[in-house]
Amino acid sequence: MVIVDWSRSSRRLSLTFEQAEALAAFHAAAGEQNGFMVPLDVELDLYSTLTVELVLEGNTRLSFEVEVAQAFDRPDGGWNTAFIASSLPRLPDATDEPDDETEVRGTAPVFRIQKMNPNEKSRLATRATRAERQVLLRETSPMVLQSLLLNPRLEAKEVLRIVKSTHANAGLLKRIGEDGRWGKNLEILASIAKNPKSPPPLAIRLMERLRTSDLRVMAKMSSGLRDDVRRAALREYLKRSGRRG
Repeated sequence: MVIVDWSRSSRRLSLTFEQAEALAAFHAAAGEQNGFMVPLDVELDLYSTLTVELVLEGNTRLSFEVEVAQAFDRPDGGWNTAFIASSLPRLPDATDEPDDETEVRGTAPVFRIQKMNPNEKSRLATRATRAERQVLLRETSPMVLQSLLLNPRLEAKEVLRIVKSTHANAGLLKRIGEDGRWGKNLEILASIAKNPKSPPPLAIRLMERLRTSDLRVMAKMSSGLRDDVRRAALREYLKRSGRRG
């Protein structure tokens, strides 16, 4: 078991271990992955630096600097935070690595996934856990994003991130727009219609299903939207001008 204690004033993260073997296992895994992940109650700024202390029985065994790599929100309101430790110093009198590294606390999807090639990431995407999906959603490869759509556990807020991604292409947006799972989510539909990469026929077809407030915004957009799509939004908005959005 490890106790996580974050001090905002000193920007110091203390990880206290009950057993030397657990501390050594954590250190070994963090060194191999050039980083680790722990749960925090606060969201830290990305790319900010702080000091980490590895503590055993009240005594600090090791201190080193890390950088915040990513933070994933948890259902309980906290944040699973991944840190990069590019030059992890040697742990004094560290014990050997454990036989089963899959049980080492601190193993983070971000460090494992960054070593994969696009094909491996695509295969993982179809069955990825929530933590793994949050890493894969940052991918620039449309192939990986397409594969995420095959994941039965994909959530609406994750689809919205895909739709708003600058890496989403026309085929990907069309697939989401025609998928019955997301057809009732007005925020997703509006984001598809607003995306300049969406096929115009698809964006125009969606107008009748959008909220009046979304149509009003699109009708006034001077850039970032094709003229034919903007005109379609204006026509639909004028048709509803006597109704509340």
